Amino acid sequence: MNWLAFLMSSSSDRPDFVPEYNKPDAPGLHMNFDNTVSLYHIVRPDDDFETAAQDVFALLKEAQAEFPDWPRVLYLDIQGHARDDERLEEDMVELQQEFLLAAMGKFFTALALPLVSVVNPGDQVNDLPDELVLQPPDAELPEETAWPKE
Repeated sequence: MNWLAFLMSSSSDRPDFVPEYNKPDAPGLHMNFDNTVSLYHIVRPDDDFETAAQDVFALLKEAQAEFPDWPRVLYLDIQGHARDDERLEEDMVELQQEFLLAAMGKFFTALALPLVSVVNPGDQVNDLPDELVLQPPDAELPEETAWPKE
């Protein structure tokens, strides 16, 4: 089931566990009373897409190392990336839609982003890649570093 289908689904189709919304007061990792771990990251005005993506990935790796296989909830704020019409810059929209939701969403139980808050309709994946390698959207994927490995 994809994210949009999940949002439109009835409550009987939703996961058994939905974490409490508990946004931390400060960036970093935070253990919660419901046995979840909150990952809170702020994209700063000088951060570009790649910096933000690598920072979130590093926080994800840290969470898995410190709290192995715990349900993870990502909270993301973005500062200073608004256009003149007050909408988010295109790379910050792409960060949320294409990177966090489409590519990395499976590694979280839930995500609270400026564009949308969602609960993963499937099980959280805990088998993380060793590193994050970003490439231009139209580039061929290298076979030797493809993930997941078959």
